[in-house]
Amino acid sequence: MGSFNSFALPANGGEFSTRTSKNQLQISAEKTNCILISKLVRGPTIRWQGARIKRAHAIKYLGVYIDEKMNWNTHLKAQSTRTTQLYQNLLKIAGKSWGVPLNHRRPRYKTVIERVLAHGAVAWCLEPTSESPETQQFNVRSSWQSRVPTGPPPRQLCRSY
Repeated sequence: MGSFNSFALPANGGEFSTRTSKNQLQISAEKTNCILISKLVRGPTIRWQGARIKRAHAIKYLGVYIDEKMNWNTHLKAQSTRTTQLYQNLLKIAGKSWGVPLNHRRPRYKTVIERVLAHGAVAWCLEPTSESPETQQFNVRSSWQSRVPTGPPPRQLCRSY
């Protein structure tokens, strides 16, 4: 029995090739990564039109990192790094010596960081319950204001229909 250590995606007649040609897509082997979810020590070499496709240990798909071990360590590490950077940026915007007391800053920081960590959580958490009641009172704008939390709108601006 031969070993299965290399295979090529069929350039003509295969389902992948059919879909790419039907949708007029061109695949760049230099920019393409693949992930192998298997217990094999060394996975097969995958080729597309003679070019080798690189194997990655984790791939970011729709904001969620999927790794070959199917656990969330890679995703949580990336989100932790992103959250730390966001926290540092928030400290620059409203620093310790700017007169905003810590008990007012802390819920705002927590709200922003909670939103970052919860991004993509529906992919791996069926019933997210991380939002605490004290952080539900703040809205987070995802625009040029660097996601600065703001309070609820004034009552005179809210209309009831």
